Amino acid sequence: METGITCTSELVFWAMERISNDEMSDGLLELASLKKPSAYEALKLAHQAANELGIALPNESQLKLLIAKNIAENIISGKIDPNIGCLKIGELNQELGWPQELSGFGLLAHEQTDHEHIGITRASIIPDILKEANTLLKT
Repeated sequence: METGITCTSELVFWAMERISNDEMSDGLLELASLKKPSAYEALKLAHQAANELGIALPNESQLKLLIAKNIAENIISGKIDPNIGCLKIGELNQELGWPQELSGFGLLAHEQTDHEHIGITRASIIPDILKEANTLLKT
């Protein structure tokens, strides 16, 4: 069952996201209910869900991009501090090899520290983080 997917918690999130979009299958429900799944268990249920829904299983890059979009939604809704969310998306940006849709977060995450001497602070970049979050959600 080799897929190249190593992020089991992202598979659980993928299942929850599908369910929130009114997609249902036994595999999705079981996967979404897992607390600390083993890689084998998560992949087995993800494959089951994909087969039941007639869709392709997402790859690791697609899962991480989904997580980045969820973080962006949480930034906009105020559920997560914009600076913390930006740092998390910046990490995903690096893990994914700097994709275009996350590139702004890479720069903003970098600017959050050690740039006060040129007038850039964590507080001053919040409007830019919100703008990037909105842009990401439109992709």
